[in-house]
Amino acid sequence: MINKRSIIVSILAALVFLAGRPIFAESVAFAFFSNKSDKASLNYLKEVLPNTIASSLNKKYNISARKPSNVDFLSKYAEGDDSIPEKALRPLSPELVADFFIFGYFEDLNQNRIRISTKIYSQGSNEIFTFIEEGDLGTDMFNLVDKIAYRINSIISYRQYFKDRAIEPKTRISIITNLEGEELNICYSEFLKNGYRVFSSVGNELKTEFDYEKMNYLYNFYTTNAQYEKIAYRSEIFLAHGTWSGAKYYRDLLKERDIYNKYAFEYGKTISGYINKVRNDNLFDYSLIISVDKDTNKAWVRCISIKDFKLVYLEKNIDALEIDQLARKIIMELSTNMPEKF
Repeated sequence: MINKRSIIVSILAALVFLAGRPIFAESVAFAFFSNKSDKASLNYLKEVLPNTIASSLNKKYNISARKPSNVDFLSKYAEGDDSIPEKALRPLSPELVADFFIFGYFEDLNQNRIRISTKIYSQGSNEIFTFIEEGDLGTDMFNLVDKIAYRINSIISYRQYFKDRAIEPKTRISIITNLEGEELNICYSEFLKNGYRVFSSVGNELKTEFDYEKMNYLYNFYTTNAQYEKIAYRSEIFLAHGTWSGAKYYRDLLKERDIYNKYAFEYGKTISGYINKVRNDNLFDYSLIISVDKDTNKAWVRCISIKDFKLVYLEKNIDALEIDQLARKIIMELSTNMPEKF
């Protein structure tokens, strides 16, 4: 008969065994990064960048990261400069033995500086998260690689977290939210107590025009340092026309085409136009979007700077059962600086 002491010893031995093995939270696969500069001398970075970022992810965050040389299907989908076109993401998804596919490119900024655009595609999805970092090619390169790894780890996490910088009190913040009534008052109150100047998206009303479904229209975004966008396939859009279509039908068809161009294929240009208009009006400094799902008591947040059109803060799956706690959580994130070392 097995005694209690033997069972305890067995459990402890199993725990010690497991503690010595890495537990990977997510898995990622890298493509080669393409060289968008005219300097062939930088071609070595096409492999060095994904390899070093993959190593940093594995070492610092226990993420299983496959380097480009271990991803078999790349030659099938890559273009001449080793870049992966967005139209290839859906076909390659069944071959992706990882949760996320990471690709991107780099550009020369002169004076030994470089800009790196990193793209993250979640397997089987129709969306890409892109973020941009700049740094020196010298000793700062190690910190730049670790910063990109930090970003990737944060974005692919349950929180889907991104942070650029802190927002000082007394700045003007426009809040767009589906909160209303007493909850909206509580939210405003927390920001005012912490010294922020609140610009209401609903004027003097306490009833919002933004329900949860409308808030989802604001989920994707396009800024100068980050984008979260849907992949639009022109081949899937069929606008029927022919000799049988009359003048009115053709006018309506052109309007429909313009809608697709405006909100699918040229979404970045469209949203940039809106931001420029708001910037010229100079009514506020930051746009803060807070969307609360009452069914799950979870929230997602985006904060965008109007002055330099940068993403400042992003997070999802935030507990939203108590609105005052939600507001204080967002304020804490907005007032906290990025770490200097990663």
